[in-house]
Order: sequence, then C-alpha cells, then structure tokens
Amino acid sequence: MIERRGCHGVAVLHNRIYAVGGCQINGDDWRELTSMECYDQQRNSWKYVASLPLALEDFAMVASNDRLYVFGGNSPSGVSNKVFCYDPVGDAWSQKGDMLTGRRWCSACIGPSGLIYVVGGDAGKQPEECLRCTEAYDPAADKWLKKADMLRRRNMPGSACAYGKIYVLGGCTEDIRNCDSSIEFYDEVTDTWTLHESRLLTPKSGFGCVTMRMQKGMHLSGLIPVVCEKT
Repeated sequence: MIERRGCHGVAVLHNRIYAVGGCQINGDDWRELTSMECYDQQRNSWKYVASLPLALEDFAMVASNDRLYVFGGNSPSGVSNKVFCYDPVGDAWSQKGDMLTGRRWCSACIGPSGLIYVVGGDAGKQPEECLRCTEAYDPAADKWLKKADMLRRRNMPGSACAYGKIYVLGGCTEDIRNCDSSIEFYDEVTDTWTLHESRLLTPKSGFGCVTMRMQKGMHLSGLIPVVCEKT
C-alpha cells in the first residue's frame, strides 16, 4: 500500500480493494487517518481516492449496493456515531444518519433483507464496558432501527450472514483482555437471538468473518479455512 496503516477498514467493491482510514503509530505519536486508497489487481497498483470526511480508526465497514459504508470508530475527538457512505463512481463521500449508539470496535454485516446490522463494540466510557446492542441501518431510507440486544456483551466480534441468519462470533465479554468463544445467531423475522450449540475452538476477538459460496459436492481436501486475527 502507499501508506502504513492499522485498525483500518478493508472491503471489495467493483473488483477493487479499498483500504480506508486507520491509524499510524510512531513512538508515542498516535494519528488517525482520513486517507483511502484502492488496489487495481489488473495493474497491480495502489492509488489514492477521496479521503474520509473524518479521521477514523477501529470502525466497522461493509460494501453494499455499490457503496462503501463506514460506521462509528475512534476519531481525534473521541468515539464516533457518524456514518459515511462512499460512491466510487463520483469518488465522493457523503454523511448519512447517525447511529443510535456511538461506538468503536463494533462489527457490521448485511442481513437477509438488505439491512446493514451493526453489533457490539465499546462506547468508549470508563470503566470500559462491552456492548450487547444491535442496530439495523436501512440504506434506502437512511434510517436506523433498534433491534433486540445480543445475549452476550461482545467487543470486536466477527459477524456474517449465512442461511438466512446473522451469526456473531467471539469478541471480548468484559474488557479487551477477556475473549469469548461462544456463537449466537439472529433471526430477522422474530427479532430474537439464540445461542449456538457450537463454539470457536479458541476464544478470540478482533477478527473478520466471511461467507463463502461453494459448489455442492465440491471436494474440500487441502482447503483450510483461515481466521485472521488483529489481536
């Protein structure tokens, strides 16, 4: 990449990889970033595109309806409840309706109906408290909907949609030193969470989840599912 960055967002849109915001640390100097760059795999090169309106790190980000959406995060002035949307055609950011709860270290994924769900995180208050709250964003109406709280507090969990349900995995339960291995899933129709009988093999937080489509009967020998951890 052109810049060193950590705690940033990454998503794929129109076959290009976008790396957004994040931070740079030089000794005791901690600086949030506004810059964004995208990778063109055909040219094997990175280039700068429009910068975020606000310097941010530790936010949630998804690609939906040919747009990038950024939710919350840490800004130089504290924990954010802002929502920003990037249009790659116009190479421009716009601000959308604020989240109901300002938070960092949350996770986001697209639900079966097309709503974007933002789960868990940390409101940045002292003493540190991991959140159970779930909010759904309607991109078409630019509105937020309060949904049922998760069963467990989760900071930096992983989330993904599969089989018509939203799955949330792991995360920190009390503070960033206590990681969880439990999994719960959300039903959009009944607005309820259920604890899954399975658990992660290792308690963890700060990782990403994806849903993979595979051809039925595909031979999986030699393919290894990988979880990439930030912490």
